[in-house]
Amino acid sequence: MARPSSHRLYSDLVGIFSMPFPSLYGYFRLAAGYNSRGFSYPEDAVFAFAGITTALTRIFPGGFISGLPQMFFDVALLWQPERAATRRIKRNTSTNAYLPS
Repeated sequence: MARPSSHRLYSDLVGIFSMPFPSLYGYFRLAAGYNSRGFSYPEDAVFAFAGITTALTRIFPGGFISGLPQMFFDVALLWQPERAATRRIKRNTSTNAYLPS
């Protein structure tokens, strides 16, 4: 499957802001598209997506817990990837610490 374009990710983000009620499906669609992007350093993905969740806190009451919307937390825990996921591994680490995937 082809990687989503920056235009599609932008339109997904704009779509979430234009909905009258927070959309869990819209959020997961945005996260799935964002997760497929490449970064120079794997740990950059965490910081970059934190910026998106900070902006979305205005729409999702209660904010986010580990990247999951607090208002849908019970349902969000059931999330499954659409296809095989690759774990991001922090570069130059002496521990077995993993980044969220």
